[in-house]
Amino acid sequence: MKSFGQKVYIAAFKRTPIGKFMGSLATVPAVKLGVSALLAALEETELDISQIDEVMIGCMFGGMGQGPARMVALGVGLTYSTVCTTINKACSSSLKATTLAAQSIALGHNRIVAAGGIENMSLAPFFIENYREGQSFGNSKIRDLLNSDGVFCKHSNLTMGLCSERTISKYSITREEQDNFCAESYRRANKAWERGFYAKEVTKIVKEVKGKKIEVCEDDEYKKVNYDKIPLLKPVFESGGTITAANASGFNDGAAMLVLMDEKSLKDNEMKPIARILSYADHEVEPVHFGTAPTGAIEKALKRANLNINDIQLWEINENFSSIAIVNMKMLGLDHSKVNINGGAVALGHPFATSGARIVCTLINSLREQNKTLGCAAICNGGGGATAIIIEVLN
Repeated sequence: MKSFGQKVYIAAFKRTPIGKFMGSLATVPAVKLGVSALLAALEETELDISQIDEVMIGCMFGGMGQGPARMVALGVGLTYSTVCTTINKACSSSLKATTLAAQSIALGHNRIVAAGGIENMSLAPFFIENYREGQSFGNSKIRDLLNSDGVFCKHSNLTMGLCSERTISKYSITREEQDNFCAESYRRANKAWERGFYAKEVTKIVKEVKGKKIEVCEDDEYKKVNYDKIPLLKPVFESGGTITAANASGFNDGAAMLVLMDEKSLKDNEMKPIARILSYADHEVEPVHFGTAPTGAIEKALKRANLNINDIQLWEINENFSSIAIVNMKMLGLDHSKVNINGGAVALGHPFATSGARIVCTLINSLREQNKTLGCAAICNGGGGATAIIIEVLN
């Protein structure tokens, strides 16, 4: 495998439960979710937090306050001198934050970096367009940030759902394929939660409701499925379409964080890493077919690591829509038995800027459970992009 500067390791990771839209985490600000996830990850390391050089956090939606990464860092108790960077690459934000963190360590600029993503889509605000110019008469237009900055592609002038319908037509993906994939995602997620798989990566969130403390310990979505209804649902984006409320992911709330370290900092702290980051890559395609971009990112990452597809033992491809995982599996020739083996975003939820880091957490967890070593995670983003990462589990 090729080596680029300093070796980069993952020392710890944790994520919050994922709440449904207006569900269990709807009132918990994204920054608080990020603080909880990072505190839990740091507790796994027993690090002196003053050693953390930088915090890199992805988030998409406004209304959180000035500098969300800085707010998380200070909320955890990091020193005022800790560098903080907030990143917006749409759904790839937290995976891009992770790869930028890895890059900064590989180049020797940092030694220890906390990276991940935060999102509370339930709290995303509405805004009034052009209101600063004044409104002397008539109605003002109120826009939803979830739509304008989240699910609407300004390049193609289509929603992400309609973009995906175009890709579905291009690659001849059937409604039945998507529904079957969706049902399997729920089955896998349910089995994983039942055997305690996800408890290893999830830290509970404590919220207060009417003066009482309530613990949220599990994802909201995976239990709320009626398998018989999946094939009966009507398409949501266009008449004659194939994407439904079931075979697409939803709007969700959650955070995921990882602690990345170089070899010297691990030795200095007498710590053993969980995994090593071997390579990463980004790729861009025509915006309307954004869902195909993970394939290009994966191919670049494989080349940089001097690996081929058959070397990868497990895959995580984000399920923005069932069709996105399906089309990339087809393009790469992947067997579904190795992809999202513990369910994906369709069943677990998709907090947009959090999902990239979440799938890395789940990939490491899956590799460790299966006693396997090499895995790849990839996620697409609006505008036609994608980010991929290849990791090697060590312990």
